[in-house]
Amino acid sequence: MLVKYLFINGESGHPDKKITLAYTTGYHDPFRYGSYRAEFGFKFFDLPLVVWGSHGYNSDLIRYYRNVTAGGIAVEIGAF
Repeated sequence: MLVKYLFINGESGHPDKKITLAYTTGYHDPFRYGSYRAEFGFKFFDLPLVVWGSHGYNSDLIRYYRNVTAGGIAVEIGAF
């Protein structure tokens, strides 16, 4: 499940911020190994940055069955 909200700039009419909330789960035992991810995207001198945090199991294939909490900052290519 994914929910995304874009904040539209009144002057340009283009989005300049976004909030994304995501929930994912495995298909073998649904809702047993779920993961949550939250992102806040914004433009910093026209550079689209995203601050994100996640908690859950499927952060990558190596640690799929480990409960992991992570966070970071990223540059988003093709962003809002």
